[in-house]
Amino acid sequence: MKYLFSLVTLSVLVAQVNREITVLASFADFQQIKDTDFYLAWELPVNTENHQSFYHFKSFNDDDYLMFDQLLSNPNHAILFLSFDHSKTDIDMVATFKSGKQGIFKRKPLYWIGLQEVESSYRFVMDLMKTLKEDEKLYSLLNVHQKDKETLDFYKKRFADANSNRGRKDLIFWIGAIRSIDAAKELDRILDMDISLSLKEQVMFAYSRNRTEYAMRRLISISKDDQISGSVRKKAKFWLANAVSRLIESKYSQEVYSGDDLEVRESAVFALYNMHDYNALKDIATKSKDVRLRKKAIFWLGQIDQTPVDFFEKLLNL
Repeated sequence: MKYLFSLVTLSVLVAQVNREITVLASFADFQQIKDTDFYLAWELPVNTENHQSFYHFKSFNDDDYLMFDQLLSNPNHAILFLSFDHSKTDIDMVATFKSGKQGIFKRKPLYWIGLQEVESSYRFVMDLMKTLKEDEKLYSLLNVHQKDKETLDFYKKRFADANSNRGRKDLIFWIGAIRSIDAAKELDRILDMDISLSLKEQVMFAYSRNRTEYAMRRLISISKDDQISGSVRKKAKFWLANAVSRLIESKYSQEVYSGDDLEVRESAVFALYNMHDYNALKDIATKSKDVRLRKKAIFWLGQIDQTPVDFFEKLLNL
């Protein structure tokens, strides 16, 4: 069965959990679990406010919601969640989220390990990867621990050993998820390699995920470099516009009209894009009081070849 990966904002929906919850004393007790179809979860003392919530799943069969609020010692901590599918070597769901954000899960026994130190949790995930059929599913959990140097070193070795473009593409994605300058410079190193065009384009996406000022400057410089492939420059510009859009949203999140005509106004912005009316889109992107329209205008400006990269650079204030 094909596996899917998505970045999601998990919605809040509360329901009664009818299956018994077994509390484990430590990760060592994992070996004593006799079930082959079960959930495993624990609390990690890291703040995921500035990180995405990851959701890696195979399929959903039942509408069953699970709340961890009563188990957590601190509502600001992260919850790491695994769903084992008929075997301890096969995982059909991986999730990291904060209390109050819920996923849709099938009914299975839950083994709760409680609050764990970052070091012991990281070691457990690394050890677990050695036993899984598809260990790349746990990449998201490595990033959540915010042990950037160790995780980057791990991905670098994996990239060097990867024997397929698909594997390399996944690793570029996760390197980009490490928000450090060292990770961005590793993307530089990969970009200088003799790799396929599709991987170079993936590096542009990874720069945008990195979100450091260094990575944003790299997108700007690549967008302007005539010596770089046109398709790569186009991707750099696209993801630069995407990064600007995120910045605008976070900076002006309260500036939103409450009217019901958003769809009409977004359609008008799209019409301006079709007419390649750069000046009108630029005015909306910089002056609209509705942050949603600013984002939409910036998105479409990123699709217009004539839009100067300097425009996005100015919005980033670099």
